[in-house]
Amino acid sequence: MAEPALIQEISAANAELVNSLVSDAFLYKKPHQFFDDFPIWGSERIHRFGVFQDQRLISHVGIRLTAIGPVRVGLIGAVATHIGNRGQGQSSRLLEHTIKFAETRNVEWLALWGSEHEFYSKFGFGLVGTQTRIKLGEILKTKQPARIMVVEGYTPKIFDALLTVQTPTSVTLTPADRPWFEKHKTVQWFWTAAPFSFVGFERGMDLPHIVHEWGGDAGALTSIFQHVYKADPSAEILTHPLFLTKLGLTPDIAHVNERLCLAKPMKDRQTWPDEYWISGLNSC
Repeated sequence: MAEPALIQEISAANAELVNSLVSDAFLYKKPHQFFDDFPIWGSERIHRFGVFQDQRLISHVGIRLTAIGPVRVGLIGAVATHIGNRGQGQSSRLLEHTIKFAETRNVEWLALWGSEHEFYSKFGFGLVGTQTRIKLGEILKTKQPARIMVVEGYTPKIFDALLTVQTPTSVTLTPADRPWFEKHKTVQWFWTAAPFSFVGFERGMDLPHIVHEWGGDAGALTSIFQHVYKADPSAEILTHPLFLTKLGLTPDIAHVNERLCLAKPMKDRQTWPDEYWISGLNSC
């Protein structure tokens, strides 16, 4: 029996191989591509591990090393195998390799997103955390939008604001994250100038009808929510229950709670702190 192909790390210079594989595996319709929604997976901020066959990438798993406050975490994503090579255990090999790699970097938690819960449970991942979905229509029932002009499109002020309002319970952003953050092609950005507020809405086929990034003046935010709601009455905001007060909301507003992610503790007897939050653009 032939020896299994070696696992190789893929540099940012060759990240387009990952884009092609994952776009095909996730059934993206051209010209839409995986990196349009997830440009971070082509950046220097990622470790990409792949298996090649005849110089063709057939399977991949990536990890982003980051932190939540002082806690080192690894966010796993872009788990994909070419359709003709499935059932050979390639994803399992790569996931095991990635977990061992995380151990060498003193990672305390691994997190990922995916519907294959039974598969990931074999590696010690389980559902953790809480996030809340609230329809923008419900929020607007309790708010009177101010007469503030809403601007559509990205401004660097959005990333600047996210750097300044970070909490010790959210994924840490640094100035080095700006390049990939600003490469998103499928996020719709809305903002107001004075007072400043912003909203990130949707991300390709990953976050349809979802407000996933937001911040700034609460009154101006209501104007943006009204703007988004008029264009998409099914729009919802995805946030942490602890952030309801920042929106001027009370816990009795109509909402749906759900699990935040799948996570694996890398140390014995760890429990995922329920106050941890991973926003839409940081989820992988």
